[in-house]
Amino acid sequence: MPVGDMSTSTFTRNSFSWQVDYRLYVTNNLALSEAYLNEGKITGHRRDGYATEAWINLPFDSHRISFSAGGGFYSFFDTQPLPGGDSRDFHGTAPIISLSATAYLYNRFYARLTVNRIMPSHDIRVNTADAGLGVWLGRGDRPEPIRFSDPNDEGVTKNELTAYYGQSTVNTLRNEKAAATSLEYRHGLTKYLDVTAAWINEGDPQVVRRNGVAAQLWPVNTFDIGGQRIGVGMGLGVYGYIDRKQHPPPGKSTPAALAFLISPALTWEFSRHWSFRVVLHRVVTDYNRDADIFLGGLAYRWGR
Repeated sequence: MPVGDMSTSTFTRNSFSWQVDYRLYVTNNLALSEAYLNEGKITGHRRDGYATEAWINLPFDSHRISFSAGGGFYSFFDTQPLPGGDSRDFHGTAPIISLSATAYLYNRFYARLTVNRIMPSHDIRVNTADAGLGVWLGRGDRPEPIRFSDPNDEGVTKNELTAYYGQSTVNTLRNEKAAATSLEYRHGLTKYLDVTAAWINEGDPQVVRRNGVAAQLWPVNTFDIGGQRIGVGMGLGVYGYIDRKQHPPPGKSTPAALAFLISPALTWEFSRHWSFRVVLHRVVTDYNRDADIFLGGLAYRWGR
């Protein structure tokens, strides 16, 4: 997870930045990645989002050192102040270009420096520079191409029930918080694709009081590392909710509504039937009440 610095394109405003990324090597010279990027806080903007990129990779010294250039698109969420003390959640998509240098230090562990250039047409343009440590999840100690998972993998999921507990944070200028809970049923459609149905309760962070049901598709992958199975995934879907702090829109008798839900997740399978999962739901609304719901949960799996 790299941590570093952010500046606007004119270098007149600076803040912190950090990112978490997952990179898949398709060949020795081509990789794909998905990353969460937090651009910190500057006057008038609190922006973060998800970057999807393709990378040209140049490895040296048996992959101990590599240099990469990437490009793709960045879906962002920018919390901006409004007159009267409220805020708006501005959503957009921007081109992103990136450079990175990676050095493997010991076995699977590496250090990486990543520089990003984000170029939206109707929002601030930003440069970020982040350095951090990571771990290689594939076979061997360093990247090997076209190895999506071990050949003897049994698949990802049959049936699974997970109980979660965590915290919700509404993306306003005050970042109101509350305890959150969720119950999720997961089923594997294929080795690399799951489907889930979940009940989510965001608690009562004062400005919203939401709960409802969510349905998502999950591209997933699982790796065997020293007898420990580690899974990664990204959920995409919809969240049907009722916000008891909001009045029904004109002409409607209920405040029920739909939001888009984006959810990166990491799973540790510590036995045949039990695992622990952390997930970050991003609730994308149309009424300036986006939220992040960070959850950790214990899962029980059967039928596998």
